[in-house]
Amino acid sequence: MNCLIAMTYGSKTLSRYFFSLALEMSKRDHKVVFITDQANPNIIKQEGNPIILTWPSKRPTKPKDFFFALKVLQKYSIDCVIANFGSVNMLMLTSYLLKIPVRAAYYHTLSETFLKQYSTNNFVSKLKRHYKLNRKRLIYAMATHIISVSEIGKKDCSKLFSINPSKIIVRPYSIEDPLYRIQNFDHIVPPSQREIDIISVATLSHHKGIDILIKAVRILKQDFPQLRVIIIGSGPESDKYKSMTQFYKLNENITFTGSMKGTTVINFILNSKILVLPSRTDNYPAVLLEALSCGTPVVATKIGGIPEIIQHDVTGLLVPPENSEELANAIYILLRNKQKLNNFGNNARKIFRRKHYLKTSIQNDVLFWENLVLNTHTRKIFEIP
Repeated sequence: MNCLIAMTYGSKTLSRYFFSLALEMSKRDHKVVFITDQANPNIIKQEGNPIILTWPSKRPTKPKDFFFALKVLQKYSIDCVIANFGSVNMLMLTSYLLKIPVRAAYYHTLSETFLKQYSTNNFVSKLKRHYKLNRKRLIYAMATHIISVSEIGKKDCSKLFSINPSKIIVRPYSIEDPLYRIQNFDHIVPPSQREIDIISVATLSHHKGIDILIKAVRILKQDFPQLRVIIIGSGPESDKYKSMTQFYKLNENITFTGSMKGTTVINFILNSKILVLPSRTDNYPAVLLEALSCGTPVVATKIGGIPEIIQHDVTGLLVPPENSEELANAIYILLRNKQKLNNFGNNARKIFRRKHYLKTSIQNDVLFWENLVLNTHTRKIFEIP
């Protein structure tokens, strides 16, 4: 198998997963080309296996990216393309033109987030939405497979882009055990003994629902005057959420840290009783996998792919979206019940190691791609002319 994987190269969870996939494929004597974005300052282009290349442009949308992709696909005799995010359009087009046997496009972002960009009711917005939807339908038609990271993503993709569900395969990604990256790490402290009451790690944008968390903290403060909440992340709603915090007189309870690097975030999660994610829409948020790995109970909304990660009343509590009272009540239950809190933490760590741990799942993931390529070649051999 000669495989091309396109993904942003870096320390974020998804980046690490796809680069680990490339490394594992190369260990099994498959030729792997890993193409990443030009904008990443940490990238080191290399020959060998995997071969690491960068797009000519910051985003692969220009003619020079088109000819670059054609050249790479032909030079390395690629028979399997795995494309993510901004590389999907270019690689599905070029691999389709060259009749690459396996052309797989990952589907990461749910339609609600996509459509919100064009939610205004004016003519220009409608025209842009119509163009974007039909362009993506055409791109997905060029793919042989769509890979969704969640069951809800499969349904969403099929409905929005009119794709036969049989073309969409669900393959959740896994993560490294982040505790191995923590220097001088000794053991996981039971959640009830941790210093921070609540942590939330999210982009500060409308769809992540941090405003719902702030309202819930206002309710909880009546019973927990010293409640300590850390919100990690940055985004377009940052100033709004800080103003809300000041308006509700919660400055002594809520701390906004801004964006932080991976190991620092993990240390905060390890030191928190509960991770809260009150999303309005979400697909398969990596931070929930990180919470499980840290043995940190979760309170999150029952939307998108979240119930596929968090088991209600086993590793956390799931609540309806847009409901600060229900969110506050779920947090209250865990803060008042140390035994339940610690049981959830123990369950979380066990389930992470069994279901979401990269080391135990990555070989199965490589086997999946091997079989996909093998089956595609086999079908071609036995096709009737």
